[in-house]
Amino acid sequence: MSAPWRHALLDDAAVLAPRSLLLARALAAHAPLRRGDEGDAVGGFTVTDRELPHLRTGDLPLHLRVTGGAGMLEAALRSLATSDLGVRRVEIALRDEADLAHNARRVVQVLDSLEGTAPDVAVHVALPALDADPTAGWLGALDELAARELGVLLTHAPGPGTAAAIEAALDRELPLAVVGDGLDDALTALRSVRVALDGDGPAAVVAALEDPEAARSWVRDEPEAAGRTRRWCVSTSVPDLAAALADLAGLVDPAGPADPAGPADPAADGPA
Repeated sequence: MSAPWRHALLDDAAVLAPRSLLLARALAAHAPLRRGDEGDAVGGFTVTDRELPHLRTGDLPLHLRVTGGAGMLEAALRSLATSDLGVRRVEIALRDEADLAHNARRVVQVLDSLEGTAPDVAVHVALPALDADPTAGWLGALDELAARELGVLLTHAPGPGTAAAIEAALDRELPLAVVGDGLDDALTALRSVRVALDGDGPAAVVAALEDPEAARSWVRDEPEAAGRTRRWCVSTSVPDLAAALADLAGLVDPAGPADPAGPADPAADGPA
């Protein structure tokens, strides 16, 4: 049996770059992984709005990556309203760096306009990656997302910019979904969020992002803390799910049986 921190930790992004597998091949590879020994750690199957029309089953938990702006988000959500596909999360990127707050507001306006008619799904928004401290416009966009209680989609890139993004999101009580390369990115992202929640400071968050061995030790030694942290670091998408699960199987898991309902109650552990 597995620890709650593993539950749906890893999302399958095989159809996205860099692997860019054809949908049929990606689905064929995904099914046995979900049924396998590490299947509890398998989260959503990520597709774009290009692949979505070719899916026929509502049983598979899906994450939809919208490839355009607010207009395409509206079209995607309207199509989901008449679909029986199991879309659990919608992801969209803000691209207008000249006025990020306005772009974020457009996303919020689309969601508000569809209130009561679109399916109830989590929405995570990607902001441009940071190299250093966030600008006023970047923070303004984050404020718009916070006002609508949306989530943030964050690319795992160790450094001060990513640490600043994590702390700014958590300050606004915004959950993070992470785009990574493998298990190490999932574990270091999870631990860096814990370090930020504990108030250890930006330098410690940077260090956590860069130290996979410490992250592996942490989930083995403090599985309950890792489980609580999942409220704020909801999952990490990886291009090669099979490799990430094989890596996960090598971790020693001393925790007791997983809660069948999912991660341990995260509500009691929020941002400071």
